[in-house]
Amino acid sequence: MSFYDINLVICFLLIQTICDLRSNRTFAAINMKNMQSKGKNEKIRIVHIITALNVGGTEMMLCRLLSRMRKDRFENIVFTLKEKGKLSEDFESQNIRVYNVGGMGGILKISALIRSLKILREINPDIIQGWLVHGNLVAQIASIFLPCRLSTLWNIRYTALPKAETKNSILLIIKLLSLLSSLPQKVIFNSKIGANDHIRLGYRRDKSCIIPNGFDTELFLPSEIKRKSVRLEININEESILIGLIGRFDPLKDHSCFLKAGAMLLSRKRGIFFLLVGRKVDWKNPHLKQLIEKLGMKEKVFLLGERRDIPRIMAALDIATCTSVAEGFPNVIGEAMSC
Repeated sequence: MSFYDINLVICFLLIQTICDLRSNRTFAAINMKNMQSKGKNEKIRIVHIITALNVGGTEMMLCRLLSRMRKDRFENIVFTLKEKGKLSEDFESQNIRVYNVGGMGGILKISALIRSLKILREINPDIIQGWLVHGNLVAQIASIFLPCRLSTLWNIRYTALPKAETKNSILLIIKLLSLLSSLPQKVIFNSKIGANDHIRLGYRRDKSCIIPNGFDTELFLPSEIKRKSVRLEININEESILIGLIGRFDPLKDHSCFLKAGAMLLSRKRGIFFLLVGRKVDWKNPHLKQLIEKLGMKEKVFLLGERRDIPRIMAALDIATCTSVAEGFPNVIGEAMSC
């Protein structure tokens, strides 16, 4: 996202914000009445805006949420701002339309915003649901510039992001959203700590709504068969202790902390192995490879990369860990507890 694009977005928002601050409640009330007055055969149309549909906790949660919603009452549509991602096929297999409005050139280019508005006018949604930082911003921009006012929701799934590990453009958008937090009908958090952190940043307390993550305990459950199959795959015996970390490679996931703690543990106890799963968590990652070799752990660490069989992986672990520094309610904790 260029400096030019950021300033254009801010200018557009500030021009419209004064008017919307005065009229937002009225239009929201009108839109709620319109949804309530829909006939039994009329579906409520919801557009979800997210960066991409890569394999990750938020994306998987969105997929599970939409799969459980009543198809006779709701029509869900997904917009991706960067690329579609591997999970897009999972959505499309449920007859959920997925639009890629950004392309690979950047997340918040003005051309992508214009394209989004054009498609949204054709779709004419009742609700726009933003997911994460960029999704929330685009959702709010869309609700401001569309001719028909509609209900807008934001979804925030993290605590206050540490400045050292966060891009300046992200921090700028988070601050901008705090100034605009009176506009959406609700700001949904998946944890109390995430809500409190954002309220301290200036987000409106009266707009906050906490909905904890839900988990499929029929999918994530103990399984001796899965445990044995994973151990056979990585060639370790039944007596070995397997400690795992599941999450994409990102400074906020803090894989370095996990590996350094693992090295300390290996100096005290034998028969321990470490399994890491996630996007870019493989031996092609120079940072991970160099750190593992420096710590002398190469024979004790398995880097499996991105996987779709997470329930199977979880069932194989003796200890599941989470070293994230800014997550509100990590999915991996609930999933591990189910196993």
